[in-house]
Amino acid sequence: MRLDSGQLGVLATVQYRPRLSQGSRADRRAALQEAFASAVAPILQRIGGDWDPDSVNVSAQTVKVLIPYDSYGKVEGELPPGSFRIDELLDRQVVQEAAGGAA
Repeated sequence: MRLDSGQLGVLATVQYRPRLSQGSRADRRAALQEAFASAVAPILQRIGGDWDPDSVNVSAQTVKVLIPYDSYGKVEGELPPGSFRIDELLDRQVVQEAAGGAA
């Protein structure tokens, strides 16, 4: 995947680790967007990455981000300890086994 700058990027999710259980779904979405905007977005902006505020998943407490490949390992170390987790998004394809055992 490529960033707007042409750099190779890694598509990942950032999870907000403290469990948000109070308030309505809309309140939790707003709290997550604020947490990502204040802690994750400045780091991504500085290194040339990007995030999609509309991709916030309230149940998983995640947001999709695009991180420059060369900076992927640095990002997690710059986030507040214990508050966020980064996981690379992997494409997985399920292949159904054909009759007779051949896939």
